[in-house]
Amino acid sequence: GHSFGGWTTLMTAGLDRRIRAAVPLAPAGGETDLPSNPFESASLLAWDRDVPTLYVVADRDSVLPLRGMHQLFTGTRGPRQMVILENADHQHFCDNAEQIHELMRAMPVPGLEGGASVKARMAPFSELVPAEQTEQAIRGLVLAHFDAVLNDREDARALLADAIAALAARGLRADAA
Repeated sequence: GHSFGGWTTLMTAGLDRRIRAAVPLAPAGGETDLPSNPFESASLLAWDRDVPTLYVVADRDSVLPLRGMHQLFTGTRGPRQMVILENADHQHFCDNAEQIHELMRAMPVPGLEGGASVKARMAPFSELVPAEQTEQAIRGLVLAHFDAVLNDREDARALLADAIAALAARGLRADAA
């Protein structure tokens, strides 16, 4: 899940024992610059078991900053990995990322307290990584994580172990935590 869906992913992983792997994409719930954070929850990561978790986040996320992603990542129990897509923003996890990004830049953010500060941090999409690159990377990483954890696939584990190099070979810069 992405954003609020990422928060939902984290909450569900802690509550539903059927969940055996999780992939929050730029999840809500960590520290943010917004004056109020309706998604913060003390029980968000109060898991009673290990759930292998792959975070995929953006280094230029104007809505949910990287420090909040690190906060969530550090608090996650069990095996965890974080891939940080460089030169990407919060909307890179959406379909039609460029259009949604530019729409957010052009319009007020209704109902989002602090929306002006979010907009002020948003670079034009032309200065960010192309959406096609991040779409492929996100799909590949998610599939590899689930294949590694749920299907016990060695090739998927190998890809995740060297995810940064695999992404670089496809022209996408990333970092890991």
